[in-house]
Amino acid sequence: MLKIKTNKGYLDLGGDFTVQIDEKSPVMNDRGSQTVPVTVPVTANNAGITGFAHRLDMGVKPMNEDQTCTILDGAYKRTGKINIVSAGKKEGITLNIGFDNSEAYSAWKAKKLNAITLPVKEYNSVNSLCVHLQQVLGGYQADYAVFQIMTGNDSKDNQSYPKYLNYITPVSEGSKVYRLRYQARTETFLVNGTPTAVTLPEGYGVTAFLYVWRVLELVFSEFGYTITENPFKTNKELSNLVILNNAADCCVKGKLSYADLMPDCTVEDFLNALHVRFGLVYNVSSDTKTATLRLIRDIVDDVPDIDLSRSLTDEPLITYETARQMKLSAKTSFTGAAPSVERFEDYLKDQEVARLAKVDITKRVIHLNYEETTGRWFKWDEDNKRLTYSSSSFFSWDRKTDNIEDNELTSDDECVPMDFAPNDILSPQYLADYVHRYTYLKTSSNNDDEDSEKVETPLSFVFAFTSSQNSKYPFGSVLPYTSEGEEVVLKDGSKHTISLLFQYKNGLFINFWKKYDAIIRHSFNQVEANVLLPVHQLMGMDILTPVALRGQYLLFDGFSYSLPANKNVPVDLTLRTLRLIAPLNLDEEHYIKDFGSTLYVWKLVRNTQAEVQKNKKQEILDDFRNSGYTIVNDRFWTITDGFINPGTDDYIIENPPTSENDTLTRNYQFQLRVNINYIQDDPEATTGTFDHTYTLSYIGEFISIVYSG
Repeated sequence: MLKIKTNKGYLDLGGDFTVQIDEKSPVMNDRGSQTVPVTVPVTANNAGITGFAHRLDMGVKPMNEDQTCTILDGAYKRTGKINIVSAGKKEGITLNIGFDNSEAYSAWKAKKLNAITLPVKEYNSVNSLCVHLQQVLGGYQADYAVFQIMTGNDSKDNQSYPKYLNYITPVSEGSKVYRLRYQARTETFLVNGTPTAVTLPEGYGVTAFLYVWRVLELVFSEFGYTITENPFKTNKELSNLVILNNAADCCVKGKLSYADLMPDCTVEDFLNALHVRFGLVYNVSSDTKTATLRLIRDIVDDVPDIDLSRSLTDEPLITYETARQMKLSAKTSFTGAAPSVERFEDYLKDQEVARLAKVDITKRVIHLNYEETTGRWFKWDEDNKRLTYSSSSFFSWDRKTDNIEDNELTSDDECVPMDFAPNDILSPQYLADYVHRYTYLKTSSNNDDEDSEKVETPLSFVFAFTSSQNSKYPFGSVLPYTSEGEEVVLKDGSKHTISLLFQYKNGLFINFWKKYDAIIRHSFNQVEANVLLPVHQLMGMDILTPVALRGQYLLFDGFSYSLPANKNVPVDLTLRTLRLIAPLNLDEEHYIKDFGSTLYVWKLVRNTQAEVQKNKKQEILDDFRNSGYTIVNDRFWTITDGFINPGTDDYIIENPPTSENDTLTRNYQFQLRVNINYIQDDPEATTGTFDHTYTLSYIGEFISIVYSG
């Protein structure tokens, strides 16, 4: 017998009452599982339970504190929450019941991440807290990381006034041990455009960055769920992912409040960002109070744990879907984050690329330069004859295959550029300024710059590399490279291979979305089937795991059934095909150019200008002496203005060599001006002045070498 139990008792359902339950896969949609709206009569019992929802004079939202209910039907038991849709004395009370994910979606749609229940760690003193964070910087395990970032990079009159968090210095020259700067001090900042000395208390400028795996635990715990699977904790690369913050004074009170370390975003924004970047989906159970977190790439690769072939009661119906392709992007509001064009394909085209650990912009090279440590691009500026910054690497993933619809996902987090800070530490450029909660800036001129609530803490991710084997110092980055351009080697000796870029061969598409993109391009057809399932099997179905049907692996889109039912329940399934269907052209559809070639430049190995000048000078002086003149004084000037020299010769740049150890000789000119006062060898000792300008030629000899920056 079907019953609906609430905190205030059982609802009166009526004699022929039935309820249809629709289960939805979180891979396909964010509706969650819920019942189709049903109507119960307005009895005195139901009116009391629902808070007299049918009355005009009600003063409190219907079932405001008593939404929880349990559906009971024999062995079937399911916990959910009642939502009142409409109510009228004649029409009855119409409601639906949300289960599992639908409860979660409703709960955290507008819930701020920094407003959930969060820990506060109290220390005996500011110094003891900072000493602890110093240990975390050195590799001590905690649920947060410590490394240097920049939140501002102002300058005036060619003087830099950077804003650091977790500023680090080596304990001694050449040491790999670094220390935090947390002592009370005076620093100079630009305040309203004026360099101003600012008095800072102990602990100022030090913060911690929470690991994503820990934030997920806190989020689900807030709503009463225990996580049973968390790839951001078990995957050794994803376990290094942290959320940045700009809390400049979070340590000055001797306590570490996790709320201060959270970004200004909702729980929904945070989970959506993880979905867009990594394909995270989750399924919660209101009955067991557990949450399962999985990545779509792992779901589509999983092996079915149930075969429904023998449960079929009718032939399946296949509906062929329109092919789609993934389009991925995120916010690029920080200075230096926006790429010059949206798509990498449109930027790179057919250009040859030099991949360098660090680009020296004083080099005169026509090659496109990619800086591996920062992800920045530099190109030759033809007008100014110099290398100049060209683009970031935060290109969208947008393959634009003809006649295929986009499956577009946009993340709510900000991309974080990388650069070497003025202290030469590779640092995330989280240029969101400082947030102050416990202090205000007190300047030496006694002007008070009160903290402004306008400064926000955007949601941003980087990887924390505080225990790597091959880095000179602990650091954070969106890229898998050390400050020397080497692949980061983790504590266990394995390499970190994932970046937070959507593009490139270490990017998010290739690591997390490639398989799913192939499926929605060449499969993902809808299969509708009817099965008869025992109640225990129905309640134990894992909607995030594929099922087998007549030898094929399929993914749940959803399923529905009605109660009351017998021991075996008729179930309407909606499934999605996973097997790729020909014709396929994945090599082209997923092609990512492996940019970076062995390129060559001309190196000057001989310049005869000084030799030619010296010889000409000696020749002139010898001629005077051999002619019997006495030289009183002489002056020589070298004139190079208006002449091309080996350092300004565009031919050298525009015609790079194609192999190593080739040679090239170029002819150049300069002028030598001569002024000589002399005395003639005659009885009158006649004096004279010789003033002349010679145009001389010399050569530059070059050899081709591999370009290494």
